[in-house]
Amino acid sequence: VTYFSEKIRKSVTHSQENVLDMAVMGELLYKEQALALNQDNLDFITSKIFEKESLSIGGGIWFEPSINNNKRLCSYSFKKDGKIVIDSKNFMNDKYDYPNQMWYKVIKANVSKSSPTIWTKPYYDESGTHALMTTVGAAIYDKNGKIVGLTTVDWDLNSIIENLSSIQLTPKSFVLFADEDDDFIISLTDKTVNENDYIGKSLKTIPWYSENLKNGKEVKYNNTAYISFQQKLDENKMIVIVNVPKNELYLVLKRYLKTR
Repeated sequence: VTYFSEKIRKSVTHSQENVLDMAVMGELLYKEQALALNQDNLDFITSKIFEKESLSIGGGIWFEPSINNNKRLCSYSFKKDGKIVIDSKNFMNDKYDYPNQMWYKVIKANVSKSSPTIWTKPYYDESGTHALMTTVGAAIYDKNGKIVGLTTVDWDLNSIIENLSSIQLTPKSFVLFADEDDDFIISLTDKTVNENDYIGKSLKTIPWYSENLKNGKEVKYNNTAYISFQQKLDENKMIVIVNVPKNELYLVLKRYLKTR
């Protein structure tokens, strides 16, 4: 559990580093508006930042319309079939209207110098990647500390879900991966239920889950005793919990002792 959580944490940290790097680039372009703040430069930055990424599937630079004669100015690139797609035009129109999108409002309202990166609640992207993701954002500031734009990195949750199936410590053990702060189930590998019935639902829909669940605590579920092992990701408040049937856990231990 610790090993898998570290893999996730590294990806989270890398996404935060990327979004902050883009924010620095955005500030440099803003300071040199007459020479550098143009569509070609924005598209170059967003396309290059994701070339070597695996879990960060896309993202963009989004300027406040007020700094561009009330016209939208942004760049968005994402990965598709291993290639980088620059898709800026589809995000600058009246139909999309990025300054009024949920993710833009959430990041802008909560980001600050003391909280330089903000994560959104997981959601399905219907505009470009068509994937389950969460977005981390940072602010672009002017010389007076006013927010003049945002940068975002979209983190692909589907690849995390695929990797969860590899955590099969015993035949009937299963994994929960969730956004605890936003009360959003991302994945549940419990074979006794239909996972699709739980994705996106509240953690309260899981009968064995508790906010006070402690590492190594025994829980009862479907007339079976399980031992829970968990890791919390402080960076974006997500949690990984593995439940192992108590009898299977001790069976492994007994077999080990017999071979000594």
